[in-house]
Amino acid sequence: MIVIRTSPFASRVLIFSFSKNTAIVSLPENLEQYDVIFIGYPIWHGQAPKILYMLLENVDVSGKTIVPFCTFMSSGAGSSADNLAKLTEDTTVWMNVTRISNHSTAEEIRAWAVSVQAEAMK
Repeated sequence: MIVIRTSPFASRVLIFSFSKNTAIVSLPENLEQYDVIFIGYPIWHGQAPKILYMLLENVDVSGKTIVPFCTFMSSGAGSSADNLAKLTEDTTVWMNVTRISNHSTAEEIRAWAVSVQAEAMK
């Protein structure tokens, strides 16, 4: 499932998060109102799920800042974000991918999201 929501921290931030059995559902018709897009996904052998490639092939994120993050139990982020970035225009800014451990607390994740969002919106 894809979860699409706006950030509770800022109205110009959009969050896409993916789970194991992801299917693309209704996407926002226009991403113009968003400056920063968080994309979260489980990491599979150092790569993002294929459904994420389909998303980026069908959604215009030019001029946006993308904040990729992945969840993991043992695997590293590999080249997942680099491979995804190749699907976007040169005007898209990709921040470094962050690995979020399955042992992270909600407070730790919230603090990370607030700090990276502030950095992305500079």
